[in-house]
Amino acid sequence: MVKTGLAAGLNKGHVVTERVVKPKPSARKGFLGKHTKFVRDIVREVAGLAPYEKRICELLKIGKDKRALKVAKRKLGTHLRGKKKREEMMNVMRAQHQGAMKLLKSTNQLVIPNDVTIEVKGRCIRVKGPRGTLSREFKHCALDMFLVAGDATNEKEKGRKVFKVESHFTKRKQLASLRTIVSHVQNLVLGVTKGFEYKMRMVYAHFPININIAEKGTIVEVRNFLGEKRVRVVKMMPGITVTRSEGVKDELVFIGNDKDFVSRSCAHVSQSCAVKGGLDLRKFLDGIYVSETGLIGGSQ
Repeated sequence: MVKTGLAAGLNKGHVVTERVVKPKPSARKGFLGKHTKFVRDIVREVAGLAPYEKRICELLKIGKDKRALKVAKRKLGTHLRGKKKREEMMNVMRAQHQGAMKLLKSTNQLVIPNDVTIEVKGRCIRVKGPRGTLSREFKHCALDMFLVAGDATNEKEKGRKVFKVESHFTKRKQLASLRTIVSHVQNLVLGVTKGFEYKMRMVYAHFPININIAEKGTIVEVRNFLGEKRVRVVKMMPGITVTRSEGVKDELVFIGNDKDFVSRSCAHVSQSCAVKGGLDLRKFLDGIYVSETGLIGGSQ
């Protein structure tokens, strides 16, 4: 405001030159600088999210925004801080969804039983156990796979080998593949120790389905499906055998070490009896369907 130099009036007072005052540090309160943002981003990549931040993300995923705000407010103390934290977690989830946020290092592991021998070479896994040997390749996955000795302080890992999978600078799809590979190796271990057993039931309304098992349980012949005279011949995958159930009528039992081969053999039998020719699937329900899956001697 410019002074008039008069002793009275609206802008009374001496005509003076205003000083240029240097801004106080308090004027920058709440402003995020470049260095602070850089340090916080590094800490977030290395340490990840805090437990309460993970809880907020879980609530946001299921649409409970108000509940997430309540958790943030209780943790941080004020309503405004809670709103800022909720907005920050929404941005983090959005960045993860778009694949912009990478993790420096992600790991997953599986404890190997004592009666199982496992070899890892060039992302090729070979598992040997009481029931036989199985192998699988994961050369299409850009991951590190190796065996380490179990932690002596952990009762589950003490004296055992641990199969570990690692990935660096992982995005969302690569992070999901870690668990997938561990699940495949776990199925290999279960296959060479216990084996897998799938059961299929024959369903028919009028024409009874006749099954003939040939070549020592490696070939299944399906006859009289919907009264047709065509014989459907299905060859089992390597290492899979088929038998008739002793206690249940019209039931087939598929046994093998490789879970993928057992399930694929069942799928081939089921697909061979698919209803075609323009028939209404809601009316013609005849076929052979999987009724039970699990390990030999007990279900999973």
